Amino acid sequence: LHAKPDLAATAARDKVLEALQRKANILSALFEMSKTLGSVFDLTAIFDKATDIIFRSTPADRVVALLADNGSNSSLSDVNLTPIATRARDEKLQAHASKLTIGRTITRKVMRDRVALLSQDAASDEEFAGVDSIVSQGVRSTICAPLVAESRVHGALYADRLDPFAAFKPDDLELISAVAAQTAIAVENARAHERLAREEV
Repeated sequence: LHAKPDLAATAARDKVLEALQRKANILSALFEMSKTLGSVFDLTAIFDKATDIIFRSTPADRVVALLADNGSNSSLSDVNLTPIATRARDEKLQAHASKLTIGRTITRKVMRDRVALLSQDAASDEEFAGVDSIVSQGVRSTICAPLVAESRVHGALYADRLDPFAAFKPDDLELISAVAAQTAIAVENARAHERLAREEV
């Protein structure tokens, strides 16, 4: 009669510990990110670090960093986004990641609204209606977060999962959103550094 409450208490405690561990992992990843980006002014290095952190800290099968053209802030409807860094679980996915066509509807929406988007089921999500590239590649769950800085939106971070029985969790959205915020600041600093260097020359 006393076993059931004990099991319930143990399960509840384990759940709390698991949640605390996830939070600790997020804080650790963000600390690592901020420590690295504080003195880095190379865009490729910045995005390599961002995609690496997301790849190691979430269950994403693919991570793609998209950079907006330097002069394309006037209209988000015609912004040109270029993949600048990718990560994938295996070589086949890596090849797909570098050519991944992410629906412009999604990237435009997150950049316009300046809010990250989490989809638990891309195939049936209204946000992905008509995005054949996403559905045809078997994407199950996605996260897309904008790189919002003080002066502009510099691009987006995209991650997806292909497992039909798995989806991203709110913790993953929280981490990717935080990484995107730090990445945006780093990109802003790098571009300001470039401008100053050009002015000095």
